[in-house]
Amino acid sequence: MKDPKAAKRKVRRVGIISPRHRAYVPPVAARLTDHLRDIAGMVNLIDQQAECEMSIKTFSLVAGVVFAVVALVQILRIVMAWEVVIGGWAAPMWFSWIAVVVAGFLSFTGLRFAARAG
Repeated sequence: MKDPKAAKRKVRRVGIISPRHRAYVPPVAARLTDHLRDIAGMVNLIDQQAECEMSIKTFSLVAGVVFAVVALVQILRIVMAWEVVIGGWAAPMWFSWIAVVVAGFLSFTGLRFAARAG
């Protein structure tokens, strides 16, 4: 004789072990699994759209130009002796020297990668 509660259980295919594997999945877990699959599908769709909109060459070129502008502004700060005050704290000039080196390196790397990608 069959258990009446067992007959009411929702049995569905779950691809955990294999596509043909059948297991009991409580209704809440089944809905959660469906929602997670929907979210994963949306994330995959967003990733595919993002790949189509900007190439590696374009991204590297834009990043290289942005970092070049940052490096030039830091050089201007050093040459013009601009003071930067954040919440009452004055940033020392040696911060700008470090920023010039880091931003310059990132700019050089981005522009070089854009040139090689073309």
